[in-house]
Amino acid sequence: MKKKIGFIGLGIMGKPMAKNLLKAGYELIVFNRTREKAEELAAGGARVASSPAQVASNSEVIITVVSNHQALEDVILGKEGVLSTIKQGTILIDSSTVAPSTTRRFAQLIAAKGAIMLDAPLTGSKLAAEAGTIVFNVGGDRAAYEACQDIFAAMGRKSIYIGESGQGAQAKLCNQLIVACMLEAISEGLVMAVRGGIDPDVMIEVLSSSAARSGILEMKAQSILKRDFDPHFSLKLMHKDLSLVLESATELNVPVLEAAVVREIFGAALAQGKGEMDFSAIITISEELAGVEVKRVMRDA
Repeated sequence: MKKKIGFIGLGIMGKPMAKNLLKAGYELIVFNRTREKAEELAAGGARVASSPAQVASNSEVIITVVSNHQALEDVILGKEGVLSTIKQGTILIDSSTVAPSTTRRFAQLIAAKGAIMLDAPLTGSKLAAEAGTIVFNVGGDRAAYEACQDIFAAMGRKSIYIGESGQGAQAKLCNQLIVACMLEAISEGLVMAVRGGIDPDVMIEVLSSSAARSGILEMKAQSILKRDFDPHFSLKLMHKDLSLVLESATELNVPVLEAAVVREIFGAALAQGKGEMDFSAIITISEELAGVEVKRVMRDA
């Protein structure tokens, strides 16, 4: 029999994830701070809760996908938070991106209630969430992870067990460090190519045929050329993630020199009011400094 699932956080990633659980036949109760975002799910058969506490009291598994540490603290520890009503044996799957230390602290509080928390931050974009092809990086109790395999499979193409509590969060930060730095390198390379008179479509073909080929190039190159910066993952969230990278690196005594510089470039874009744009809009900083724009060249028919 399928578990009763509570879902908290119906943003760019959370809403399609919740929809996929409904499609898979799960009984769902949902909560979002902005209730309007829950109405579409209600039309699809989900119950809409008035608080995280109501979600927790009616769920065997709770999934949270919120934007930052403070939002997660409000959901778990706030007035009418999850911790006030969570039942013994409940599994909480947190797919937010937060610091590993934050995850471990919340996991301890939840364990004191006889429940279990898995940190399961995801990789993938809005399109991947809609298609059910995101990947979960999971830390925490192995038996709880195994018990939730059907739930992960309903939302994504893969889940990877990383290790103890906090290690799923740590793996996500390592991923974000690499993705952000690669995107900045691609941005600078494309800007340099255009400044040097190279058609950006041709330059992308060069990169795609060389060791510079990468998933982030495949994912973002065409939208950059079309000047499409509608958010699939927002610039402000990548800036937040890079801040967490630096915090974690300091705790671990690991130098992350490139990530520190790239975080400041994202900060510059944030200061220009670009936080709600897709994180690929980071290319606009290099473009403005160089006085060029990377866009598709219109050719005569």
